[in-house]
Amino acid sequence: SVCDDDHFAVYPWWTWMAFVPMAIASIALEWISHRYILISRYQVLGELQVLRCTATYQVWFGCHMILSLFISTGLATDSAFLGTFLKARKCQGHLDMEQQWVHFSSLGRYTSLTALVLASWVANIFELFWVLGQTVPTCADLPQVDYEVASASDDEHLAPIYNTRYDTCCEKDQNHGAALMALALANGSEILLAGDLPYAAKKAFRGFSTSDAAAFPIYLEHIRHQMVSGLHVIIVQGVLTNGFQLVVQVCVFALRCFMCEYDVTWEFVAQSSLAIVVEIIASFIQIYKANQRRRLAVIWAQESEQIIRGVRSSAKSKTEKLFARLKTYETLLTMFMVAQFLLTVGCAVAIIATWIPVIKHLRAAGEANRT
Repeated sequence: SVCDDDHFAVYPWWTWMAFVPMAIASIALEWISHRYILISRYQVLGELQVLRCTATYQVWFGCHMILSLFISTGLATDSAFLGTFLKARKCQGHLDMEQQWVHFSSLGRYTSLTALVLASWVANIFELFWVLGQTVPTCADLPQVDYEVASASDDEHLAPIYNTRYDTCCEKDQNHGAALMALALANGSEILLAGDLPYAAKKAFRGFSTSDAAAFPIYLEHIRHQMVSGLHVIIVQGVLTNGFQLVVQVCVFALRCFMCEYDVTWEFVAQSSLAIVVEIIASFIQIYKANQRRRLAVIWAQESEQIIRGVRSSAKSKTEKLFARLKTYETLLTMFMVAQFLLTVGCAVAIIATWIPVIKHLRAAGEANRT
């Protein structure tokens, strides 16, 4: 990064080439992994869909590959934003920006702008601890977990028995498939996540249709895992990470423009806007994913009375607790979805309000230079 004419830092556009090898490697690993799950998922779903429309494999794979690359781009733009901000500390205008921050926000009395920007990037690491708590077996269970690809045998006497359930820090009797999907979600592996929600919904419906009505509805574990994924998306990835970063980036961009009286360069505006727009789009994607899971919880809540009434008395209490947990998940999803939506819309309005005078000033400067 270098200091531009307005004493703020920008990076050369060619530095995006450093992102290309990582993106290629990420997509290659997703493609290798998805070959192990696509067939079994297709056998349950019966079709591949993109936005609820039936699609060919090529279209389906291409769309989710683009989405996966977009998720990876978000981390790259966040890192670029952090790098240019830290470089700006060596530019002439940095001291003034810290002083203006104290008057710009009440938070300025408690923390510096630099600390806030660093904290917004470090928030990405919080998701690592969340997903490790969901996926890493406890010390007692770790040696017994079978991580190889499970295969069946025609001879039931020779069929191996795989241990794919274990305790983690955050989950009791975690399902190995759900743990792997939590890893995929944290990595932004949209190719692996594609169809996971309808797959779980159909598996749960099959269990509801074929299992003993008097037995504990174990098939609802598919729904519960999707609710946990929804909380991962809207709380960890959404409000605590993406929402925090979005607010900080909009504040820094608006403060810089205000300090320069909107006399900034196109390059600075483009690079700052790229990071902010990516965050806004990602935020709406997270809201959409969370809402899909909330709707699934609402659908199964309508069947709760019938299911609870049908189970035997020994399983009734456990079943009621499971539905109470699903209701809690639904409430949390709704609350954080509303918070994320209001935050995102507020930031979108703020950035548009900042863009208008900036673009007017840039156009006026361009016309003055031509004359």
